[in-house]
Formats: sequence, C-alpha cells, structure tokens
Amino acid sequence: MAADIWLWILIACLVWYCAITVYVSNRGVWDVKNMLARLGALHNGSDAVVEIPPAPSLPISRRATWLTIVVVGYGVAIVGLWAWMVWAGDREWLATLVLFGPRWLCGVPWPFLAVLSLFWRRRLLWLLAMIGFFIVGPMMGFQLHWPAGDAGTPSLRIMTCNVDQQAIRTQALAELIADEQPDVVALEEVSSATRFIWPATWNAINRDEFTLASRWPITEREHINRPITQPMISVIRFTVALPDESLQIFVVHLQSPRPGLQAVLDDKHELGTGGADELTAVLKLRATESERDRAWIEQFPGPKIILGDFNLPADSTIFRRYWGDFANAFSRVGWGFGFTKNSAEGGFSYGSRIDHVLYSPDLRCLRSWVGPDVGSDHLPLLAEFE
Repeated sequence: MAADIWLWILIACLVWYCAITVYVSNRGVWDVKNMLARLGALHNGSDAVVEIPPAPSLPISRRATWLTIVVVGYGVAIVGLWAWMVWAGDREWLATLVLFGPRWLCGVPWPFLAVLSLFWRRRLLWLLAMIGFFIVGPMMGFQLHWPAGDAGTPSLRIMTCNVDQQAIRTQALAELIADEQPDVVALEEVSSATRFIWPATWNAINRDEFTLASRWPITEREHINRPITQPMISVIRFTVALPDESLQIFVVHLQSPRPGLQAVLDDKHELGTGGADELTAVLKLRATESERDRAWIEQFPGPKIILGDFNLPADSTIFRRYWGDFANAFSRVGWGFGFTKNSAEGGFSYGSRIDHVLYSPDLRCLRSWVGPDVGSDHLPLLAEFE
C-alpha cells in the first residue's frame, strides 16, 4: 500500500512536469517557425507579410480558470499535508518522513505559479501570498516575536549544544562562550577524548555523554537511563547555585529517529515493509522514553529548566503530548526558523529544530536565539532568563 502511494505521487509529478514541458515546447516550436519564416522573407527581399498559423493554445479565460484550480488545489494540498504531519508525525511512519524531511520542497511550485498568475490572473497572487506565508510559518516553523516592551533585566543566560562527539571545534566553542557570556553551558554527545576550554573560574562536571559547566557551583544529582540501552543516560539532573537561589537543570538527549528513518530510506528495504516496521518500532520506543522521562522529572518540585537534544520537532505528537505544557524558549521569544540540526539526504540539504530549552511557568524567558557553527552538525541554542 505504501509503495503504491509513493508510485502515484511519482506519477503525478511526472505528469505535471511533462504537461508543462509539452506546452512550453509547443509554443517554442511555433515561435521558431514564425521567426524563420520572417527571416526568410527578409532575405528574399519580399515585403509581403508572412502569415503563420497561430500556435494552438487555450483562450486566456480558460487558462485562468485552470490556473485557479491548480492554485487552489496547491493551497488545499499544503494545508492538508501540514494537518496530517501535525496529527500523525512521530505516530505513523509515513507522516514521520514528512516531519523530519525537507519541508521547503513544499514551496518549489510556488514561484512557477506566481509567474503564471502574474500574466494570466493577478488576483491569484493574494492567494499565493497566503500560501507562501503558510509554508514559511506553520509548515516550516518560522517564529516571529517582537521584543517585549516590559522586558526585565537578564539574570541568567544558558546555552546547549549537541557537540557530535569529536566534530566540535573546541576553540570555536570557547570563542562563542567568550562572545555570548553564558552563565550555564550544557553539552550532549560529548566524547571522553575531547578537552574543552572553559573560563578559568568555571566549574564543570562530565558524566557519560553529558557535560555541564557554569560560572557558579554545580552539583550532579540523579539520572534516568534510556528504556533499552540501559548504560546510556537519557536525562540527568543538576542543581546550579545561583547567587540568590538554587535552580534545577535537566539535560536531555533522547532517542534519535535516525535508525528507523534510515531503514525506510535504505535501498535494501521496500517502502511499507521492513523499513516501515522498523521505523514504527522506533517511534514506539521514543514515545515510551518521553513518557518515562517526563514522569521522572515531575517528581522534582520547584523551578526547572529542561534543555538539550530532544530529537523531536516542536510539532511532533510525542513532543506536544509529553513536553508541550512546558514553555519553549524559542517558540515563545525566538525569531526565525531556529534550525539547530543540519541534515542532508538524497542531495537535499535542510534544517530542523530538534534542540530545545524548556522551562517551568515560574520562570520567564526574555530572548532565545541560535548561535553560529562550532563544528558539530547541531548549532548552539541560547536563552536568556529574567
């Protein structure tokens, strides 16, 4: 069934491109014939008007009608795809491919339709503008937040980054810390062979693949392991002794969907068979992990910040179900797409926002932004609190 779906999508794309190609080629042939006939007449010195039969084409009104149908259908398809992705992403395997895939592909037909609308029916440009805003906003996750007029004085700045083992450039990270002046830095997927360059007076704790460093005293507390790979920590709890209070910091690195996604995309598997089954199993494991981790965090009362590599977009069903009631720093006060993970698949490069800074209602975030490349396939994420 799944293979049939992909086959029909492929056929629809081929038919669409073939129709456009045939139409453009037909017009081009008639234009070339017209040009050659006129050049021949001029070469022979004839003043007679060369009559060339007009190229067969649809009347303007019929073109506009068909264009309207296509544009409206395009808009309905985009909204339907988004609704399906939000409802079934990280729940059903096919929607999960869309959730973690290059969503910018939804905008590929937009410029072609805009050019045709400019010539045939300009009123459609308003509809295309709304479709474009929808693709950039809900579909791709662009955040637009004006600075708060009553913003308080920042008292805590934190940063998190998945450093991708030894891919991290420690000097670049040290320069970023010097430039941004964070108070707390949480790192995930740290290699034991990596030696970080911390400011002289800072405190740092390394445990498993996690590192927490701060200008203030920090204490390692409890942790919880992943459901299956027990030696690997899923969430680790620290306390940071701020000047006027103690704050709980939970650093997270949840199960990646990569094994399941790769199984579906692997040439060895046919879509809808082994690869889809493997991805479905990974999705169930990810849901179980988030449920356990959230229940475990709930037993610790008081203000808390939960940050790190969740491997979950904000519009994932798993994220919304188990983490959605925490405030999301970038979703609340960020600007832009906020992509923290760079991916490339099948020649397509794209970003996703799977690293987050969450916080309890008794805290207030003033600003959140993404830092520059420091060597990892993840970008640093920063947030500033009152």
